Amino acid sequence: MRRYHSQLAAGALMVCLVGSVNAAAPNSDAFERYLTSKAYLDRLFELGLYWDRDILERQTRCETQYKVEPTRFAVLDTPLFEDGQVEPVRGIWRQRFALERCGEQAIYNVLVVAKDGRIQVQPQVPGESRVGPLLLGDLLKEAVAVRSAQLTEAQGDCRQVAVADTRVSREPADRELAGQVAKGVWEEHWVVKRCEQSFTMDFCFKPNAKQAGAVDWVPRHCDEL
Repeated sequence: MRRYHSQLAAGALMVCLVGSVNAAAPNSDAFERYLTSKAYLDRLFELGLYWDRDILERQTRCETQYKVEPTRFAVLDTPLFEDGQVEPVRGIWRQRFALERCGEQAIYNVLVVAKDGRIQVQPQVPGESRVGPLLLGDLLKEAVAVRSAQLTEAQGDCRQVAVADTRVSREPADRELAGQVAKGVWEEHWVVKRCEQSFTMDFCFKPNAKQAGAVDWVPRHCDEL
């Protein structure tokens, strides 16, 4: 299995947005207010709409009102607020939200980075994936891009490749792999849009027992190991 080591490699525990924010976070009330503020929701809406229409070309003719609903977030670096400031001056967190339009719902994920008083909202893969942002970059370069290149002969050249959806096909659990029991193993199924066509990929993820934060992965079902 391939190994990726990072404190952000494994998907951080996603906590419900409804209810109290991480009690250990300074100014947790301010963080909760910011997560539910119109300015923050507008940022999510704009990114979701762009990803929905321009990248994945979903519901391009939808004329009904769109609705954005934050569902879960995971704090990766504790947000800090200066007195009187509405936006955090520092912090990193992952945000999952639902975008509803024309009777359908899509799940999108973003990485939010607050630094020096500026907020950056970076798109991640849509859907239910548990992987963190650094591991995601590894998967896109070493698995998705490689698989797309392998399809060039059959489907033609394409530079518009984007992950359209992800789902956890097997929840984390102890499983026997190659004759040994591994803890927290999970599987994901990804759908990748490649120009006018698409392909699917399955991944097996195994937290490394010897290195904290390390995750081993292969682009296939765990049963095939």
